[in-house]
Amino acid sequence: MNVLHGKIKQIQTVNELSKIIIDLNSHTFTSLIIDIETFGDIVIGKEIKLLFKEAEVMIGTKESILSASNAFVSMIKKINQGEILSEVVFDFEGNDIISLITTSSLQRLQIEAGKEFLWFVKANEVTLQKEIK
Repeated sequence: MNVLHGKIKQIQTVNELSKIIIDLNSHTFTSLIIDIETFGDIVIGKEIKLLFKEAEVMIGTKESILSASNAFVSMIKKINQGEILSEVVFDFEGNDIISLITTSSLQRLQIEAGKEFLWFVKANEVTLQKEIK
């Protein structure tokens, strides 16, 4: 599971759907959640964890144009290549972001350690968890 830490910057709610903007130092991350009232204490300025599965992190070339707001160019730190699936580890502001993709996609995109690629995750795949102090 990928885990990042940030602070809630903005909340927009329409009916049952809420768009949460989280500040991660020099970047922003977006999460969509349904029925914010059941989550509890979600307020601007609150520290929060962002969690998303490795299989939800997709990879594209740096030139890719996407609709995903959670799209960042980062250096590939290492690759664990398997026969069918491969694990690609990005260095994102000192955090490891892991993507699990097919080995055929790894080869097709010519992904190599030390190169920069775009990684992205759709806002509806990001789960929020309260920070425990």
